[in-house]
Amino acid sequence: MPPPKETMLIFEDCETTGLVPGVDEVIEVASLLTDLNMKEVSRFHEKIKFDTSKMTKGAAEKNHYDPKEWAFDAVPFYEYSHWLEKNIPFGSVATPIGHNPKFDRDIIWEGYYKPTNAFFKWGYRVVDTAAIAMGFRVAGIIQVENVKLATVADALDIDQGQSHTAWDDMLTSKAIFEKFVELVKKGHGAR
Repeated sequence: MPPPKETMLIFEDCETTGLVPGVDEVIEVASLLTDLNMKEVSRFHEKIKFDTSKMTKGAAEKNHYDPKEWAFDAVPFYEYSHWLEKNIPFGSVATPIGHNPKFDRDIIWEGYYKPTNAFFKWGYRVVDTAAIAMGFRVAGIIQVENVKLATVADALDIDQGQSHTAWDDMLTSKAIFEKFVELVKKGHGAR
């Protein structure tokens, strides 16, 4: 069987109970699926049901966790899996783009796909906007002390919304990537 084709982009962000793939769980996921021209195909944003015993006080505060909100709004993770299956064609994967998407990919793979041996529709290669931001920093496009999402958003004059909410962080990463694409096109005379 041939390897899957990278035919789509998936701008994404996850909030989690902690930082250990295979142990910690996703509590919120936001994804915007596009074609390779960045035309939107579909979107997903939901709070996710999880084992509340895994939630640390620090993660709860950072990720704006409200037990009442989650009890009312959260959906099982498989709804995200079904959304991916429905929107990414057979034989294809979407290239994840985000701020540290390898972490999100690892936490989803280890916690939800590996245990069931299911095919994960995210591509193995990722586009990390933190790495892009480091390139901006080295090139002198931005002058920043670090490449944290909020710092980079401020330096590029991007409205970040509410930090550590999956949807707003995903949109911020998308805006950083779009800025990168714009600069590359200008540098190569493309329109």
